[in-house]
Amino acid sequence: MPEGLAPRLAFPGADSAWAGVHLAAVVLAVLLIWRLLLWERRLVSPPVGWTLLGLRLTSLAVVLLTLFQPTWAWRIDRKETGRVVVALDVSDSMLTTDPQAATQEQMGWAVALGWLDRSVLPAHAFNEENAGDDAERQPPPGVDPKVWADVVQRLQTVTRAEIARRALMAVRRPLVAALEELGPVDLVWFGGVAQPLSAKQLASPLERPPLDVLPDATRLDAALRAASTAGPGGKRLGIVLLTDGRDTASTDTLTVARQLAESNIPVYPVLIGSTRRPKDLAVVSVDAPQSVYEGDRPRVRVLVATSGFAGISLEVTLDRAETAPHFTPQTQTITGADGPQLVEFELPADELGRQSYLVSVAPQPGETRADNNARPFVIQVVDDRTRVLLADGEPRWEFRYLEAALARDERVKLDAVLFRQPYLALLPRPFFPDEWPLGEEAAAVSPFADYDLVVLGDVPPPELAEELWSRLEEYVADQGGTLVLVAGKSSMPLGLNSPVLRKLLPIQQPRETLFPTSTVSPPGMRGWTWSLTAEGERQTCLQFATGEDANRALWNVLPGTPWAIVGEPKPGATVWAWGRPTTDAGPRTAAVPLIVHQFYGLGQVVWLASDSTWRWRFRTGDQFHHRFWGQLARWAATSKLSAGNQFVQFGPLKAQYSPSEEVEFQARWAARQDQTAQPKTAVAEIRQGDNVVSRVPLTLDSERPRVSNGRAGRLPPGDYLVRLIINEGEGDPLDATFSVIAPPSSELADVAANRELLQQLADQTGGQLFEPADLSDLPREFRPFEEVTELPQEQSLWDRWPTFLILIGLLTVEWVVRRVNGLP
Repeated sequence: MPEGLAPRLAFPGADSAWAGVHLAAVVLAVLLIWRLLLWERRLVSPPVGWTLLGLRLTSLAVVLLTLFQPTWAWRIDRKETGRVVVALDVSDSMLTTDPQAATQEQMGWAVALGWLDRSVLPAHAFNEENAGDDAERQPPPGVDPKVWADVVQRLQTVTRAEIARRALMAVRRPLVAALEELGPVDLVWFGGVAQPLSAKQLASPLERPPLDVLPDATRLDAALRAASTAGPGGKRLGIVLLTDGRDTASTDTLTVARQLAESNIPVYPVLIGSTRRPKDLAVVSVDAPQSVYEGDRPRVRVLVATSGFAGISLEVTLDRAETAPHFTPQTQTITGADGPQLVEFELPADELGRQSYLVSVAPQPGETRADNNARPFVIQVVDDRTRVLLADGEPRWEFRYLEAALARDERVKLDAVLFRQPYLALLPRPFFPDEWPLGEEAAAVSPFADYDLVVLGDVPPPELAEELWSRLEEYVADQGGTLVLVAGKSSMPLGLNSPVLRKLLPIQQPRETLFPTSTVSPPGMRGWTWSLTAEGERQTCLQFATGEDANRALWNVLPGTPWAIVGEPKPGATVWAWGRPTTDAGPRTAAVPLIVHQFYGLGQVVWLASDSTWRWRFRTGDQFHHRFWGQLARWAATSKLSAGNQFVQFGPLKAQYSPSEEVEFQARWAARQDQTAQPKTAVAEIRQGDNVVSRVPLTLDSERPRVSNGRAGRLPPGDYLVRLIINEGEGDPLDATFSVIAPPSSELADVAANRELLQQLADQTGGQLFEPADLSDLPREFRPFEEVTELPQEQSLWDRWPTFLILIGLLTVEWVVRRVNGLP
């Protein structure tokens, strides 16, 4: 029997409200059995009568016991000890060796690895004050010079991650084994994200970090959050963090530390690596536009770290990553310094298509590592100008500012049509054309065919015949065009009665609504303010600032709109921006969809629920208004997928991905929304050279008709080709290309261990910073924790098969006795 309270027999049914009824029924049954006995004694002998009475009363007793639900009950004591979490940093900086380390640091690592006995070292050897005073590299007192020379040589080949791993598992007194004496130990390893770590994985030498932890970054905040929730429930005694402290997180790691302190979870950082900066050259970042126009001269800004090479001339080279006979490599000479050096190059964008480049700095003797001396990047060169058609009914403010902004844009070729405008007949024709730009073969050629973007404003109904709507539908659905519909107070869309418009419009049941607020409020407080959705934040055309938080904050302070034409988004549409009511609105004022997008055939339609983007010019001029429409025009020109024919457009959603992103593919089928033809199967086959890397099935989007999507997961850096295969090889395949490139990261820009940050983590949470040589002392910092919980245990007896069989057996014997003695 488990340790705890002695077992006892309980009767839960005796305490129920039906217990009295059950007892009365049994008493009644006993009386009936007695009367039956008196009648049967005239027919059978007394022994037979008494036997029948005993069998019946015994059966009745079993029934009564069953009704009282006899249960075997006891309690056991469950002892629970605290859990210790060990988090191991396996980011790229932890794969660094430290030949520049001070003798004091090397001694500590040698002790942690079991190569030296700490008892032979002087007591002062591990004082922090002595960490950097040994430029002569003299053997420490008490250590044989030959032994020390061997230790130093062996340390040149051991990475930081391997030092940490061996300290945990492979020395005479492994840290994990010592911690397991306190309680269960949960293991995680981390880079940009944290993942569970098994003892089997920890037992093997770490030659290259796993991709699922995103080793190109170090996020101590993610490690601490994951460590605080690792393993099953239970009190966390503390977190042991083995890292060099190189934190590349954009969030404040100390904020997470304060949360851990509130939960009484101390952090015990173990400093792995040298605090001395090594001799190392690194291309820290490359700032280059992802797409440029043909003929542009984009500038590429390169940040190069030159630690340990102060005063030395260094060559930085920009070259094509692939063979390009017409490109001449560019080289600039810089002088090394303590801080990063900025180098600028000017690229010729004379060749259309995707161009891959490589920035590199020539390796130098004595460098710690050479794998961070180069960084690739990709630039997409597109046609020189984006063609835009802007049509409106009258010169409202939205038209005036939009026409002026796009007309000033050198990369936009604008055709503006204004159907109702002041005209004094002083000139042969109005200032703006007042007719659609139809060619000589108007019946055969769509007036929209040559445009990348069509912006349709408050055009009056007589100018939009049904034939023109059909051409507009053909432009979107069959030619992959982008149509932006801007709400108007006269016609768009409430004054237009077109079946095609109802299909193109991303909303249904449109209605006009006014914001219930005073017009004397400041412009920033009037009407609905703009708030991007998660899908809207992904759109490059809606990016006003670098970083999601900064971009979201800018959108939230843009001047709002006092009116809008709103409706329910169609099942295949996506809301990009909501209008949120300001604080002076009434409590019943609801949010409304202001920007709604939907795919239509091969193209797409964007609905702007208000003509108020011109208000964004308040005190900022063109900063946001022109940027929004300029980015929208360029997005429309580049949003056509990479490959296509008359039936489908296909390609990756972006030309460039990072190793931490899942690569997404999309196919848009040419059939319009009122048709039903679909391929049986569609597969995206990813190739790298002659090798097939993966085959990704494309599945029909349940919310967007005629769109199929697929995800390939994360891929290692490199250039890839993706091929669309329809119905297992039917028709000609479509090919598109994309690249996976590691994004700019400061992970390897400065690999010196960050003692200060780890000390702050320890102080903030009530822990302590440890050196590798002191790991044997770390388990003593944990306070033993044991919690005993009494757990009630029950085992019912009344609903078991033996009880049922006993009852059936008694009744069977009683029936046999009766039948043998001639009783009915």
